[in-house]
Amino acid sequence: MKSVNEQDSEDEVYHTCALTPDADDTQLVTIKLESGNYLRFQVDTGAQCNVVPVELYKKAANDPELKRVTPSSAKIVAYGGTNITVVGRITLVVHRGKAKYRINCKLVEGGHMRPLLGRKACLRMNIVSYLDNEAMREELECLQSVRIMNLSRRNS
Repeated sequence: MKSVNEQDSEDEVYHTCALTPDADDTQLVTIKLESGNYLRFQVDTGAQCNVVPVELYKKAANDPELKRVTPSSAKIVAYGGTNITVVGRITLVVHRGKAKYRINCKLVEGGHMRPLLGRKACLRMNIVSYLDNEAMREELECLQSVRIMNLSRRNS
């Protein structure tokens, strides 16, 4: 099982873009929970954590009394500065294709919100990938330098 490591610091303030139900279906990813139920997540590569509204979690995870929830004093600030109330945290075991993952999520108040998958989970679960970034450019430049050095040696 693959783990999406997002450490939960109790003093941490997480930032997310938006927690709205406005995303159209093409922007959503359906993920199967260990309970056999499904949740539709909005992909948010600007989010620093995964977020699930507590009422959706209760139903989807078959945990109406929140027995598997750990308290958390973490804070979430949405784009624009809106504070989101964090109820607790949970590690969800989810299935995507043939792979099984553990993702840490913040449970939040607000039944009108969609669950969000943050950047780390999206990358780890191969929902999104970088086509270009600084680390990739540095690696490419390094490989090109080595190649040039090798060609120089052959021609000497």
